[in-house]
Amino acid sequence: MRPHVCNTGRKPLQVLAGATKAQRKAARKNIVLGELPETTARRYNKAIGVFFNWLSWQDNEIECVHELDVLLARFIVHLWQEGR
Repeated sequence: MRPHVCNTGRKPLQVLAGATKAQRKAARKNIVLGELPETTARRYNKAIGVFFNWLSWQDNEIECVHELDVLLARFIVHLWQEGR
């Protein structure tokens, strides 16, 4: 199975999946990762701030990555329900 490659013309080539770790590694060999564009970094930081603000209102303690994943999923559902 070939890796799924996404090339929209606007963004650098992205390898989204591959059948094996070796295939993904080979497909990603020539992709150079850089810093996020400033606008993307600002949006990311704002979204993280909104998430942690929402999290402070929840009555949960995060003890493992799985719990963080569950809470993040709940937060996404909350945003969807709020129309965001």
